[in-house]
Amino acid sequence: MDVKILNKLKFIRKKTFIWLCAVLGKMFYFFRLCEDKPGIIVLMYHRVNNNLPPGPMNIQVSRFYEQIVHLKKHCRVVPMAAFDSFLTFVKNESNFKPTVIITFDDGFRDNYLNAYPILKKLELPATICLTTGFIGTNKTIPLYKDMPLPDYLSWKEINEMAEDVMTYIPHSVSHPMLPELDYEGQKKEVAGSIQEMKLRLKQGSCERTFCYPFGGFKDPTTFDALDALGIKWALTTMPGSNKRLSRNLIIRRMTMNGYDSMETFKIKLKGIDPGDA
Repeated sequence: MDVKILNKLKFIRKKTFIWLCAVLGKMFYFFRLCEDKPGIIVLMYHRVNNNLPPGPMNIQVSRFYEQIVHLKKHCRVVPMAAFDSFLTFVKNESNFKPTVIITFDDGFRDNYLNAYPILKKLELPATICLTTGFIGTNKTIPLYKDMPLPDYLSWKEINEMAEDVMTYIPHSVSHPMLPELDYEGQKKEVAGSIQEMKLRLKQGSCERTFCYPFGGFKDPTTFDALDALGIKWALTTMPGSNKRLSRNLIIRRMTMNGYDSMETFKIKLKGIDPGDA
């Protein structure tokens, strides 16, 4: 057979293969969007602030309100403390609303100023992951060096929110990258944040749950440290829904990006990161 014809056939076969892969990929993504299997979606926010640009760490107040109204109407929002019981419940439920947990990382003061009034008004529970070494101080990080101080919550504000809709989990003392520490260093960071919360909080503490700083953990060192401290659940930054946990210390969360449209937000409520499509 002529060489030119052979090369043309190879080119057509290659193009056909690429096209089939693209079609199958889109079909897989479509079926993922359509599937309605039980699972708990944990949302990860950081800041709610109109004085900062939208992005992975911040969402504008109006967009946050729009998202929370949607959750109120179309989802079942439960507190972090109910994760265990609802994980079992949603596995066996056939007709259900999406089960959602709202979390905020670090403990920025705009959680109190901007997010809390909305959550309180709509009577939806949420959980703040506290970096205890920053709480009640004028400490800041380079990214927010121009923000008014204090930029982190006070213990008074934390206890006020605990009387309504907010609960809290430890997020370390100084927000280090845990995998860079040895076993004792990791254990000290976790234990220190637990102890400070016991000392300062009047109510609302989820002491058997932990949130990894930067979402980082090192198996088995980090898991061993958490096990030694009686931690049962731990939050990562890995996207996805929580249907069957291979390990309780790897709870997936969906990052709430300030650039997300409502359509993207609704896709994330299925435990799907559109960036993976």
